[in-house]
Amino acid sequence: QMTKSILIGRPIANTEVYILDAHLNPVPIGVIGELYIGGDGLAKEYLNLPELTQQSFIKNPFNPQEKLYKTGDYVRYLSDGNIEFIERIDNQVKIRGFRIELGEIEAVLNQHNYVKEAKVVSRENQDNNKQLVAYIIPNYNQQSITEINEKIREDLKQQLPNYMIPAAFMLLESFPLTPNGKINYRALPEPDFSTFQSNYVAPRNATEEIIANIWRQVLTIKNISIHDNFFELGGHSLLAIRLLAKIEQEFNIDIPLSTFLQNPTIFALINLINETKNISIESSVVPVQTQGEKIPLFFVNSISYAQKFASYLEKDQPFYILNIFGITEFLTPKLENLTLEDIATKFVEDMEKACPNSLYHLITYCGDFSLTLEIIKQLQRKGHKIPLLFLIDSFWEPEDLGVYLHGYNLREFGLGYFLEKVKSKFRYQKEQFIIFLKQTLSELSSVNKQSSPRYIKDIQLLRALKTARSQYYPQPSQAKVILFLSQEYRLLHTSNLTNFFKDNIEVHEIPGYHHTLFQEPYIQVLVTKLNSYLETYPLDEQNLK
Repeated sequence: QMTKSILIGRPIANTEVYILDAHLNPVPIGVIGELYIGGDGLAKEYLNLPELTQQSFIKNPFNPQEKLYKTGDYVRYLSDGNIEFIERIDNQVKIRGFRIELGEIEAVLNQHNYVKEAKVVSRENQDNNKQLVAYIIPNYNQQSITEINEKIREDLKQQLPNYMIPAAFMLLESFPLTPNGKINYRALPEPDFSTFQSNYVAPRNATEEIIANIWRQVLTIKNISIHDNFFELGGHSLLAIRLLAKIEQEFNIDIPLSTFLQNPTIFALINLINETKNISIESSVVPVQTQGEKIPLFFVNSISYAQKFASYLEKDQPFYILNIFGITEFLTPKLENLTLEDIATKFVEDMEKACPNSLYHLITYCGDFSLTLEIIKQLQRKGHKIPLLFLIDSFWEPEDLGVYLHGYNLREFGLGYFLEKVKSKFRYQKEQFIIFLKQTLSELSSVNKQSSPRYIKDIQLLRALKTARSQYYPQPSQAKVILFLSQEYRLLHTSNLTNFFKDNIEVHEIPGYHHTLFQEPYIQVLVTKLNSYLETYPLDEQNLK
């Protein structure tokens, strides 16, 4: 649900206020950053607290002769010049790319029968990696310390994702307090991570070590646990294709990408390799969250983005990914003349199997606008209702504003915009080069597409999909459209979308650039707005009529 804004207002006389990103660069209006304060009224230090002073008082990057105070508040400028408070940073940590609310873990712990009171903090382990540590005052009830630890850990796994499970649990008789009665977090005992059962489990046999080495090569990460989630470590669809290709070469086993999306850990892969019968029949539908009474939301075809998106949705929101790589074998015989209608027909069949007799919300990002409209057309032809279509920077042949668009964004967002475009261009060219190599390998090594290795078929399918998009022209639709627009594309607004939708298009501008919308803190803004729409459409008998 949307919460009421908390306005801080404007700086008072002789006070300087800056809203900066993690690199101490000013952020544009509407973009979330940390609040820093300077000026004549700023204190010099915390009295007799040199460590805290060093953390909180930094050199002013715009005037090295002065200091700024790091407030620990996430805020943003509003268009009228006022500053809006978002949340405290102190109770958040970022571990392996996930921003974690410590209070959320504490709330679950404090409801446990074995726990009287709990606090969660982040600590660095012996490898200087951040780990979560839970400090617990237990209700002993005759159980041993080991039993309490194991029981709490197992119960947490039923309620929280793996990356939110503390690596260590410390049992205390009481929390250390400061002179004014608050918890003294600095006095909490340091855990010895090597003595605790943690989320990190090293490969235990030769097979697990082989797969772990493949993961290290693909992800360029040294320490990988057999329970780590591939996508939480920075993996995406193209990297997953490379990973599965290496596994196929090593073990002579073909694991569909759709199956890997549901089993994205080394531990799960071992089970698939040992019991090949568990590899599922091809399906384009990847179930991410099946519980809940709301209308199911289907994310069309942006696999790695959808994976990041899922963890921010409400826990009772059914969520599925439509993944074209889940039906590679089905589509391979059609590649010479593949059409978006072919793909959409299979998607619709799989949607009906996953959620029969249902309404469907759809969401898509960037390049799958035309495929999504074809899915809607086929669903409506079969009598299904589509209450909401969410588009995230997704258009049909948007206006080419060229240099004017880049010039406008440089004036609005400064050097940060230019650097982000260079990085995204580099990533795109790297991925395209990998695809080119795979295509060349395919043409040199195999004439018969049906007998090609799985990863070659996936690359061939990407190429056929691009051709199918270029040959398709969407038909007008009556779907209600919500467009989430990055600040980078604000000049495009609805572009040519009004040619395809009869109703007005609701537009929400999201802070961030096109390629950062699925990163913190922008994704929180996006999903908060999206959740407010999903809350208004319960899955009830009236809606089904």
